[in-house]
Amino acid sequence: MSALHAKEALLAPNRATSQVEALGSPSSVPAEPGVYAWYFDISPLEALPEGVYENELGHLLYVGIAPRKPRSRDGRPSRENLRKRIREHFSGDASRSTLRLTLGSLLSDELKLQLRRVGASERRTFGEGEAVLSDWIAEHARACWYVDRRPWDIESALIADLVLPLNLAQNEHSPLRAAVSAARHSQRQTADMLPVLPAGVLRAPGLGDGRDMVADVTSVDSSLPGTYRVADASPVKFSEAMAVWIPLAYQELVATARKYHAVITYRELSDQVQERSGIRTRVLLTNWIGKLLEEVAVLAKTNGEPPLTSLCVHQDGTIGPGYAKAPRSVVDEPGDDIEHYAAEHRLLCYRKYAEDLPDDGGRPALTKAEAERRARKTAKEPARRPECPTCFTTLPATGVCDYC
Repeated sequence: MSALHAKEALLAPNRATSQVEALGSPSSVPAEPGVYAWYFDISPLEALPEGVYENELGHLLYVGIAPRKPRSRDGRPSRENLRKRIREHFSGDASRSTLRLTLGSLLSDELKLQLRRVGASERRTFGEGEAVLSDWIAEHARACWYVDRRPWDIESALIADLVLPLNLAQNEHSPLRAAVSAARHSQRQTADMLPVLPAGVLRAPGLGDGRDMVADVTSVDSSLPGTYRVADASPVKFSEAMAVWIPLAYQELVATARKYHAVITYRELSDQVQERSGIRTRVLLTNWIGKLLEEVAVLAKTNGEPPLTSLCVHQDGTIGPGYAKAPRSVVDEPGDDIEHYAAEHRLLCYRKYAEDLPDDGGRPALTKAEAERRARKTAKEPARRPECPTCFTTLPATGVCDYC
C-alpha cells in the first residue's frame, strides 16, 4: 500500500517546494527518508512521450529516493535524507546529482554547458555552468515528496507505473531512454577529451541560515574573484556591489513601467545591473536577487513610489509566493491569488509611468505566460453539469430532475 499512497501523494501534492524554500532556514523539506518527485513547467526534452503526468506544477519527469537501499552488512541505510538530496539537485553539481547531469546534458546547447573533469579526483561537473543550471532549475522546477522509512520498496513500482523520461535506472521501458543516455554519454566523452581543470571554490552568501552555499569554480576564468570589476578584474566586496546595483535596479524597473503591461525577469534585471555597473558576480543568482529586490522595495516605499518590484518576475512569468512578504508602499493584503495581487500593483506602476497607458487607465493583467498557463488548465477541466435548483442533484441529459 505504501507505493499506492506515495503515488497519490506525489501526483496531488499538498505542497511543492521551490529552490529558495528548500535552501532556506528553516527548509521546507523535512530531514526524513522518503521518495521525491520533480515537476517542470518547461521540458528539457524537445518532445515528451505520451502518458507523462501533468498538473498545475507542470510535467512530472523524474522521481528519486533518499537514502538509497542499504548495501552494508549491517543493513543500515546511509545518512542521506529528503532535505539533503533535494538541496543537492537544486544547487549541487553534476558529480553528486544524476538529475543535474541529465538536465545539463539535455540543455547543453541552450545554456552553453559543457561537462569537465575537475581537480585531482577528476570528478565531472559543469564548472561555472552549474550556477546557470541552478538558475534554470530555480525558474522551472518544483519538488514534492512522500516520507517513508523504506523508500527503495516504493521506487521500482513508481518507475514501472509512471512515464518518467528523465529516470534511467530501472526504466528500460522509457521510449526516450536511449536519447537521454546518448546526451549524457556525449558530455562525458567530450569531458574526457578536454584537459582537467584545477579545482576552485566560490563561496556565496547563504539564504539566511548563516551557512555558505558552495559552488565549484572550474572554468578558465577561475582566477577571477567571486565579485569583481570587469575593467581590471579587481575584487569588489559584495555589499559594495549591492550598493551600486540597488539604484540601477530601481531605474530599470521604472524604465520597465514605462511600457504598459511590460515585465522584466530576474535574469534580465541581473544582467542589466551588472552590465551598467561594470561589476559582475559569480554568486548564484538565486542567492542575491531577492535581497536586491527587497532593498529596491524599501527604497520605493521610502520615496512614495508604487510597488516597483511587482514588475520583476520569474522566467515562467510568475511573481511567486515570496512577493506577499515584500515591503510595499500600498496598504493592502495579498488575498488568495498572489499573481492577481501583483498584477494590481503593476497597474499602479503603469499608471504613474507608462507612456502608452490606455485612456481608461488600463486594467490589471497577468503576465502572458501565466495567463496562457491558466487557460490551458481551464481547458483541461471537465465542464460541470447543471444542478437542480431545488435539490442540487446533477441533472440528467434531459435537463429534467428525476427527483423533483
